[in-house]
Amino acid sequence: MLVEWDWWTVDFGDAHAGAVGVLVGGSELGPVYFDVGSGSDVPSTRHWSAYDGRYRRPCAEALRAVCAC
Repeated sequence: MLVEWDWWTVDFGDAHAGAVGVLVGGSELGPVYFDVGSGSDVPSTRHWSAYDGRYRRPCAEALRAVCAC
């Protein structure tokens, strides 16, 4: 699965990148999957904006910083 980093530093490159993590009930959620019809490829994301409660997706209760290192 592709991780969508929101920021990274020039000094450390990909070794020190960060994103926004989503918490529901005190634990971090897995990816959100998008139903695009039939087929073997089911797109997913962990981007914080997808956890908005629409279309039976989970609704974020809190956000936290996530670092690749």
